[in-house]
Amino acid sequence: FQFNMSWLGAVVGGAIGVFLGAGPLGAVIGGVIGHLATGSGEDKAKRASRRDELQAAFITALFSCMAKVAKADGAVTQAEADYIKAFIQANFRQDQKQFIHKVFNAARDNDVSYRQYINEFDQLLGYNPVIKQNFLGLLCELAAIDGDLTQKEREILLYAEQVFRLHGYVNAFFRVQTENSEQENLETYYKILEVSPEATDQELKSAYRKKCIEFHPDKLQSKGLPPEMLAHAENEMRRINQAYDAICAFRAKQPGK
Repeated sequence: FQFNMSWLGAVVGGAIGVFLGAGPLGAVIGGVIGHLATGSGEDKAKRASRRDELQAAFITALFSCMAKVAKADGAVTQAEADYIKAFIQANFRQDQKQFIHKVFNAARDNDVSYRQYINEFDQLLGYNPVIKQNFLGLLCELAAIDGDLTQKEREILLYAEQVFRLHGYVNAFFRVQTENSEQENLETYYKILEVSPEATDQELKSAYRKKCIEFHPDKLQSKGLPPEMLAHAENEMRRINQAYDAICAFRAKQPGK
């Protein structure tokens, strides 16, 4: 399956009109479902609607929240603007870029709280922690791009972490990018793999394999991650590999190993 964004023409107007009271994501999703309903058969529309709904929600919520993170302290920095421009340029077609720019600019300029975007995205996805982790990881990457995580940026990230029930993710993300003691890094790595430091080697390997399965491209797409985002999902996998390799190296140095 490839992310079919042919519905863009049908919903671009709704995506902008959404900020007039319909709810940040609701009008876009309504447009997607309405467009699909005009397809060749009710059953086909039903099969496609949930997947397209999730992908439309991901794209719309992501760039809306990126706008809120970038403008968290009053203005978008040059580093943030360059990152977002390169991100869009590298991953989307021209018609997709137009849609995304409109969503980003609307969210940048409106008074809708980041909480509303995050809450509605969470409700639309339901139990889908892997996609939510990819979403939060992309927001963290943007916040880290200028090397200065501000209090307001951190507030947005921690709110998303709380709503998505990804406890400890933000601290883990930024801690592995700084110089810390080996013990601090190990604590972070165990959190990334969602396993206890008391876990046996076999339990550790099982936790690592579970993460690898969750972040396999086919698995991610089936759960609603747009194919355009798969390259960036690889960053999450790199962090998982880093965590596993570091823990294994530490354990190998312990007496009796």
